[in-house]
Amino acid sequence: MRIINQTVIKSGCYPFKLPLPLDVGEVWKPHPIFQGSTATLNYLSCHASTLAPGFSPHAPHEHSDEEILIVLSGEIDIILKDHHASAQPGFYRKRLQKYDFVFYPANFAHSLETISEPPANYLMFRWRGLSSFRNAMLDFRLFNALPARDETGVDQRLSMQLMFEEPTRYLGKLHCHATSLASGSGYEPHVDPYDVAILLLEGEVRTLGQIIKAPGVIFYEAGKPHGISNPADCTAKYLVFEFHRHSAEQLQKSSGFKRDGMIKPSFIMLDASSACQLKCPSCPTGQGMTLKTLGAKFLKFTDFKKLIDANPWIKTIELSNWGEILLNPEITAILEYGFKKNVALQANCGVNLNTASSDVLEALVKYQLRSMTVALDGASNETYKIYRVGGDFERVIAHIRTINAFKQRYKTDLPKLTWQFIAFGHNEHETEKAKNMAAELKMDFRVKLSFGDLYTGKTFSPVRNRDLIRRESGIDCADRQEYFEKHGAHYLQKVSCGQLWDPPQIHADGRLLGCSINYKLDYGNVFEDGLLECLNNEKINYARQMLMGLKPPREDIPCSTCFFYQTKRSYVDYDSISHVHDILADREAQIAAIYSSTSWRMTRPLRFAGDKVKKYMHLMPIPARRLSGRKEPQQVSAENDIGQLTHLGQAISAREAQIAAIYHSTSWRVTRPLRFAGGKVKIFKHLLPIPAQRLARQIYKLFLYRKST
Repeated sequence: MRIINQTVIKSGCYPFKLPLPLDVGEVWKPHPIFQGSTATLNYLSCHASTLAPGFSPHAPHEHSDEEILIVLSGEIDIILKDHHASAQPGFYRKRLQKYDFVFYPANFAHSLETISEPPANYLMFRWRGLSSFRNAMLDFRLFNALPARDETGVDQRLSMQLMFEEPTRYLGKLHCHATSLASGSGYEPHVDPYDVAILLLEGEVRTLGQIIKAPGVIFYEAGKPHGISNPADCTAKYLVFEFHRHSAEQLQKSSGFKRDGMIKPSFIMLDASSACQLKCPSCPTGQGMTLKTLGAKFLKFTDFKKLIDANPWIKTIELSNWGEILLNPEITAILEYGFKKNVALQANCGVNLNTASSDVLEALVKYQLRSMTVALDGASNETYKIYRVGGDFERVIAHIRTINAFKQRYKTDLPKLTWQFIAFGHNEHETEKAKNMAAELKMDFRVKLSFGDLYTGKTFSPVRNRDLIRRESGIDCADRQEYFEKHGAHYLQKVSCGQLWDPPQIHADGRLLGCSINYKLDYGNVFEDGLLECLNNEKINYARQMLMGLKPPREDIPCSTCFFYQTKRSYVDYDSISHVHDILADREAQIAAIYSSTSWRMTRPLRFAGDKVKKYMHLMPIPARRLSGRKEPQQVSAENDIGQLTHLGQAISAREAQIAAIYHSTSWRVTRPLRFAGGKVKIFKHLLPIPAQRLARQIYKLFLYRKST
């Protein structure tokens, strides 16, 4: 597994020269520009590369990151997987020339090859962040950085062309526009609550206190002031990429994690034992790692009874996690009381089933343990004992047969038994045999990926026949590293992190651990302080905010040292995030300052768009025409017509149908100026008050729809 040690990327200018050098004997050479984390993204990198004719930097591959590739010189073919092929999927090509660029979504197979005689030069942005899945996300797309523009208008000193603006897996919105900046033009320093990357294609600009000539990359970190101007005699042309962070609401919706409200789960995990008689090489308990913090303890019947009686809404309890539950001397009483109280008990995290009396095996059936997973990593004693050190394969099989006999006597199917086969290099050859034995014993069969280096820092017996394990695991992955590379998250990570909500992990002595991989710190003791009190205290609520990316790590929170959380977080600068929230809260004051600016170059396009919107206001729905005469603190200068759009949020409920009717009008004279105004409003929408942004967004969508039809 890997954790990328990153620094926070600061605002800066990164010029480079074309053609990029290619050393003798090399066919591909990347030139790193920057790499690190930002307030928006866990990881962001940029590099320029040169690629010799007829060569590819790699075979078609896919990964969990998102990318943008821009051709700077030469011609290339991008090689893409054909998912629509009728037979086995193949690959097809698309030709890209100078200033063409593409967006690659996560897990999208791709490669490229230089077609032109001179080596091709290209630039790559690559990133990942907190995942959020939506019904509609930006898919693979091809663009040209210098498209034909609608030159109609009064002031073309600052011309912007929207390329796209859509959510992605890691971004609430990825925005791109192409800009032409005439000599002497520009805009004054301002602050954005998102990261901005600029690729300067032609000309030169002054920004961040220096002059940068094309080609070059400029990065503006979120929350830091920046402006830009053109000091040269020729027009500067550049591409702008805005990386907008997912909203907290979207992250909450995607993760399924609740942000607010009382946590009152009906399903909990209560470890019946943290002691185990085996010495498995990759297990923290088997290697003594949990002994110092958790100890070798058993759940007491009195504590179990007290918890059940005090929390009658609990309907299901998982009893296994850190130890062997059948070693607990009071396990029969626990099973009996759970059965009496109609609480479903299970042991799905696993038992080794090496030590159990006939009475205990009968109790599993008699008191209706719902399900039990048996850890059997082999189909022979020779193979089994390599990992299950101290175990006896034949004894475990005998215990399973005894359980099946009791199930016949009591005429029940419970407990449901599952054969768990952890895949290793030393046992993979027995997978099929184990599967057949499981069927004979009336057990389900499941191949699980090994812990790898998750706990001990080294991988025990890595798999060799990777294709076999990919197929048998059912997830097309042979180990946890491959799973991480394909999915951008660790194997079972979402399940583990979700336990801070449901079902929470509780140790045998009552300590609330939160999740099933934490054995170091706790969130209180449910036997002493009460279950609901511990599940809703300040400490665990803070941890939940951390997992949603809303709070920075804290030393007393177990998640702060967790491998899963550290990889997910990748050292995000949470101070910058806090600053971004301050910017959003103070947005209205910034807008007022912009509109009262004396810089004509800065405000002229805004004023022009405002004039157009005001001129054709009579075409808009009546609520949208309603102008407020009140002077409120958040209202922008009354000298600017567009400032009066502050209160257009009143039009939200009725505007869609009426504006649609306007845009479907066949009268070009009536709709053309409004279309142009719509385009201008879109370009400068981010400078409008929030209610006006909503209306402007709808106007522009209809503007594009009309334009396309």
